[in-house]
Amino acid sequence: VEQYLPNMYDFRAWINQDWLDALNLEAPTTIDELTEVLIQFRDNDPNGNGIKDEVPMSGGEASGAAHNANPLTWLQNLFIYRDKTGNGYLPLCDTDGVLDVAYDKEEYREFLKYVNMLVKEDLLDEAAFTQTLSELRAQLQADTQTIGMMFGSANGFGPNIGSWQPLEQPKGYYGTRIVSVTNPTPQPKWMITTYCEHPEIAFLLGTMCYDDVLGEHFWNYSARYGEKDVDWRYAKDDEVSIFKEIGIKPGLKVEQITWGTVSDKHWNNVITPYIGSSNTAIEVFDGNEAYGERLHGRSVSMNMQYAPDPHDVVGQILYTEQERVEWDEIRATLKSYLIESSALFAVGQLDPNDDGDWNDYLNELDVLRYKELLAADQIAYNRTMGIE
Repeated sequence: VEQYLPNMYDFRAWINQDWLDALNLEAPTTIDELTEVLIQFRDNDPNGNGIKDEVPMSGGEASGAAHNANPLTWLQNLFIYRDKTGNGYLPLCDTDGVLDVAYDKEEYREFLKYVNMLVKEDLLDEAAFTQTLSELRAQLQADTQTIGMMFGSANGFGPNIGSWQPLEQPKGYYGTRIVSVTNPTPQPKWMITTYCEHPEIAFLLGTMCYDDVLGEHFWNYSARYGEKDVDWRYAKDDEVSIFKEIGIKPGLKVEQITWGTVSDKHWNNVITPYIGSSNTAIEVFDGNEAYGERLHGRSVSMNMQYAPDPHDVVGQILYTEQERVEWDEIRATLKSYLIESSALFAVGQLDPNDDGDWNDYLNELDVLRYKELLAADQIAYNRTMGIE
């Protein structure tokens, strides 16, 4: 199981601290304060160039699935829980342990009304639902800042990274704070076939690659961070981590960044078993508050307290071949419809305030057999979890 806090809590909001400072504003702590800050960003020239070019809130849709740059992924939690699997499941602690979804609830409609208002009032850029992550990053890296708030699990702030600060989840429409979390699910990474001449050696190799027999995490760190004592070193006892606020000890100090570069330093996507990051790979904090991983660490540290217990959210469900044949296409069509309809409600092509449009949306969910799919998923989930 890959347990890595930045990946488990990666629906992140970022706010332009320079703009807050310029307007003598505090970071918003409620949904009403959030709306007011966006209005101030829109109306009071926080970038100081005398041009009404400010975009109070933006994001990116095309790459948002991987980087959570779509504003809707974060904004929904101001009203009702946003499931990170895309299936819309609510936390089981709120449903008496029975699978249920958010997207047919009145709270979800209130969320759509709010987003629709943000777009109408020029507080949320309509382009956020169509522009790519690359296009968003180009704006963020411009000399003159034009964006006041954005979203993403992986930042692309470039030279302006010091302007951006993680935002603590504000109290939402119903007065509570909700943050999404991933429940890591065990997955097979490799196997020993009957054709293996020496299965005991293969097993030892796999054990060594997967978190190391001696507990030193050498293979894990080398796979991601590069060469020991060149690109990274083990953390020292007196060093603190990028998660120092919540007391997590660091595992390693990154000396130079190799991840995301074209090199022979890391082993992602190669045949050598690669377990990926885990909480043992938490980095040393070197005092640089503008370092991307430190910003992620601060975001997680201030927000994870508002998430449900990971065991209360629906993780990966294991399906039989028959279940996949019967439901995979329907599930994919439903997910696409949810993404499309939420964007249409946001930009006003559908009106969430109109009962006719809302009922048409609910009727389309029925046509797509969402309740039947939910019942089928309940059966598969019970089997996955060993529930009688």
